[in-house]
Amino acid sequence: TAVSGAAVTTRLRELLQADTETREQFDDASVPLAFAVALKESGLCAIQLPGSDAADSSERQSFEFGGKSYTVSKDVLARAPDILVQPTQASASVLTALVRQAVLGCDTDKRAALWENIHIVGGSTQFSGLRERLQFELENTVLPASNIFALSQTRDMRFHTLPEYFVGWRGHAHWAAFLGACLVAKVALADARHFVSRAEYNDSGPSIIHTKSF
Repeated sequence: TAVSGAAVTTRLRELLQADTETREQFDDASVPLAFAVALKESGLCAIQLPGSDAADSSERQSFEFGGKSYTVSKDVLARAPDILVQPTQASASVLTALVRQAVLGCDTDKRAALWENIHIVGGSTQFSGLRERLQFELENTVLPASNIFALSQTRDMRFHTLPEYFVGWRGHAHWAAFLGACLVAKVALADARHFVSRAEYNDSGPSIIHTKSF
């Protein structure tokens, strides 16, 4: 199973469809995909820390869609994004395993530095509680295994956000991968033939890309 926003949408729709009270609010008793997508992106879904008070399955949350008011289970809103960190089946991947795999795939002497400089990007990072849950899971699986004294051993784990001086990116940290690519490109491809400047884009628009050499 892919670890992605699409997987959350699929999971959310399945849970909504399984909830009789939600399903019966639709004319054909079928939850539309567009409804699940809009609900996922509404900010109502959140990822909980283990041990947090579970939402009562009887509690309902109102949600406006297509000019009509619906109610959905708060329990469903909490369970759907959990697929990112808690597998629903043995063969499923989760973010914690993928992060660990990525770090362990790098040179041993660089791993400690990588654990201390974790950035999470992408649309799914907008789920409330994702960073805290990832940090909890990783600290409880990676740090206990790093009890052998060596410079390469993981001693700390830190999650970072965009620096404050990127004023124009406030509220858009989920697009930080694009910002990072821009910075790397500007440093690695210093020749003006290889990148588009703000002035060039303002003068020529998107078509300026066709005049560049990569």
